[in-house]
Amino acid sequence: MAGNGAAKELVLNVMRTDVVTVDVKAPLNIAAALMHRHGVRCLPVTEKGAPVGMLTDRDLVVRALALGSNVSRWRVGDVMSVGLISISPEQTVEDAERLMRAGGVRWLVVLDDDWQLVGLLDEHDLFGAAGERRPDRHVVFSRRVIDSRGRPHEVEIAKVYVSAGVPENFVGQAAIERFQRARGGALWETAADGFEVRRG
Repeated sequence: MAGNGAAKELVLNVMRTDVVTVDVKAPLNIAAALMHRHGVRCLPVTEKGAPVGMLTDRDLVVRALALGSNVSRWRVGDVMSVGLISISPEQTVEDAERLMRAGGVRWLVVLDDDWQLVGLLDEHDLFGAAGERRPDRHVVFSRRVIDSRGRPHEVEIAKVYVSAGVPENFVGQAAIERFQRARGGALWETAADGFEVRRG
C-alpha cells in the first residue's frame, strides 16, 4: 500500500484507463472468458453504461460454484459484488488507500463528476505510487532477418509495455492482444517470428 511519500499523488496519475467492463446481464462464462482474454482479476459491472458492481475472480470461484457447474445459465448480476466503492480521479492516493482499507476491498472504480467510469485502481497501482513500483515489464516482438553474409539476426520490431496489475502468467498474452489490436487484429505471427518478456 501507499506510504506517506505518495500522499499527494493523484489517482489520475496512477489509475488504469484501459478498463474492460461487463454487462450485468452477461452470462458468467462470457465474463470468465473476458477475464482470461485480458489477463485481469476483476471486471466493473455496468447496467445501461453505469457501473453497478464488481465481478472478481473470487466471485467466479466461490459464488458461481455454489450455484452449480453450468455457469452459462447464470448471469453476472447473480454473483457480482455490490456496494461498489468509487473515487474521483482528483482525489489522492492516500484517499484511495483509506477507502480500500475501510471497505475491505482491493479495487476501486474511478468516476468523473458525471459519474462516468474513467478508470480502475487496485492495490498494486497504489503500491507503485509509493515509489516502489514493480520492475518494468515489457514484451519485445522480433523478426529474424538474414544479412548480406547469410547470418541470421533478431531485429526488434515492437515493444509493448504491460501494466503492473496484470498477473505474471498473463503478461505475454496481454502483450500479444495489444500488438494484434494495433495491427487491425492480424495475428502476431504475420508480423513477428517471436517475442520475449523482459524486465527493466
